[in-house]
Amino acid sequence: MKLSRYIETFALVAMLAACSTEEEQVHFAGNEVKVNATIGGKSIFTRSNPVGTKEEQMLFNDNDRIGIGLNNGTPVLYEKKNDIWQANDSKKALKWETSATEFKAYYPYDSNSFDNGHIRENQSNEDLIALSDYMIADRTEPSIPDNRELDLDFERQTARVIVNITEASFTNEFTHLHLSKVRFFSQTDIPATPNGEVKEITPYHEGSDENWKPWIALVAPDAGDEGKNFMSVVVYSDEYPDGKTFYVKGIPNLEKRKSYTYDLKIGKDRATIENVEVADWTTGSTIPGGAVSAITVEGIKESVTTQLKKGNDVVLTLNSNASSDIFDAIKTAIKDKGVADGSANLTLKSVMTIPEGTFKDVTWLNKVTLPDAVTIGEKAFSGSSLKDIEAPKVSTVEMLAFDQCKFLENVNLPRVSEISLKAFHFCSTLKNVLFGTLTKVWTGDENNIDGIFDSVDTRNVSLTLSTSQSMLSLYVNEDGNFFWISINLPYKGSDQCVNMNFLGYKFKEIKFREE
Repeated sequence: MKLSRYIETFALVAMLAACSTEEEQVHFAGNEVKVNATIGGKSIFTRSNPVGTKEEQMLFNDNDRIGIGLNNGTPVLYEKKNDIWQANDSKKALKWETSATEFKAYYPYDSNSFDNGHIRENQSNEDLIALSDYMIADRTEPSIPDNRELDLDFERQTARVIVNITEASFTNEFTHLHLSKVRFFSQTDIPATPNGEVKEITPYHEGSDENWKPWIALVAPDAGDEGKNFMSVVVYSDEYPDGKTFYVKGIPNLEKRKSYTYDLKIGKDRATIENVEVADWTTGSTIPGGAVSAITVEGIKESVTTQLKKGNDVVLTLNSNASSDIFDAIKTAIKDKGVADGSANLTLKSVMTIPEGTFKDVTWLNKVTLPDAVTIGEKAFSGSSLKDIEAPKVSTVEMLAFDQCKFLENVNLPRVSEISLKAFHFCSTLKNVLFGTLTKVWTGDENNIDGIFDSVDTRNVSLTLSTSQSMLSLYVNEDGNFFWISINLPYKGSDQCVNMNFLGYKFKEIKFREE
């Protein structure tokens, strides 16, 4: 069994609240506690949204509910309204005391406390899995802060389980596969107890059962039990027309604030865990995956060769963290077939990241489709013949990702939120660009030198933005780095919008779409 660990450290995210109109403003009494709820230290998520952007997962949402207790008193319900944490009952709002003040808090408010949490048996959608994301915070203030603000730093108390089931998970003993009722098993109380009751958990899964997306659930840590089932899956096929339930036995002893990714292998008579990856649960929107043993260099080359006999469309399902050897095999196989420049259409399923320089200077690319990727790495397509890129889940585009893609015309990134320096440098034929809700866009200096569209005549570009796009203001951090960052003002309808200006560039037109 392969075990790997990835550790990343993230800076704390400050969440300061502001309101745009006088009617929306909240007036605090002089000694009332003003709450800033963030998550830091060993974790950065506040929401267990496996499909959201990094920024979406770093922020509490409006209507989220936390309980806050003062000096071991009864917890008070606080809700986030218009980006401000407010006591649900204003008469119970917490007040600063003259002596040392001890605060304790927990999320989510319902069915939990500071000492005990509860995992939902049904985690089948984004809202339900978020309600299982039990977190606690504590803080002692020796005196009353001048700003009357309380900064709460939450830490999660659950473990995350991700199981990859793909076509490659099955041996050749199956024909006409169909999946149903993938389930995990866990105690639902936190902390877990010895010999506690194990219940069936319905995990989060995007799309239909047969869609080869990861299955994700939050489970109780420190609750291992070798004698009980860890997961189950019902398989329908020509061999099992009435369905067969496969069980994986032995609940692992998992740690809180850890993410565990498993690859399932299913033969005709049993299901087993093929690989496992362990990571600190701090990596933004990326869901790390394990290496799928059935995906080999030779298998990739054979698949590419077979598909190219029928045309120039190549569709491949890779493991989520595909290695450089796999990408090299793709490039070698296509090149060896003598595909004409700018003619190959490549779709890469399941892979989460396109690593640095992967398709640099490749001449046979026409269109690339990345249905599952969340990150496009530095110089990933630099100097290539790419004409069209479609990546519906990408949230981050790194520096020079499309540098000197002189044939690039169409960019479709409906969820991208962060773009780094010179991402589209010298993309001289750009025509249509569609972005998600941008929150952070890097640039070189106050004159927008080395911006994302450096050496591009954006007056020839039609730009499509989300209706939720905020105004972006130029900001420089303490390290001297410049970037555009969102402010709490709508971009649509602004003077910049009317004049077709965005990120310091002038565009042919700016359109909007609903997300």
